[in-house]
Amino acid sequence: MLQISQDTYSGGKWGNQRLVANNFTAAVTIPSKLAAGNYLLRHENLALHGATSLNGAQFYPVCSTYIS
Repeated sequence: MLQISQDTYSGGKWGNQRLVANNFTAAVTIPSKLAAGNYLLRHENLALHGATSLNGAQFYPVCSTYIS
């Protein structure tokens, strides 16, 4: 597993606020040194609005295939 991007709280905004402002679009740069092959890209949002209770955090994963 290789993490290539992360968006958290910065500049007074959460990553999901930037995602909404960008029409739910995010751009990442695939490392140029990544070996050619088939990869699974996983984007995940973590909702914390229910995290005040045990097991309240909600994960929203989305996957896509990248072939180089």
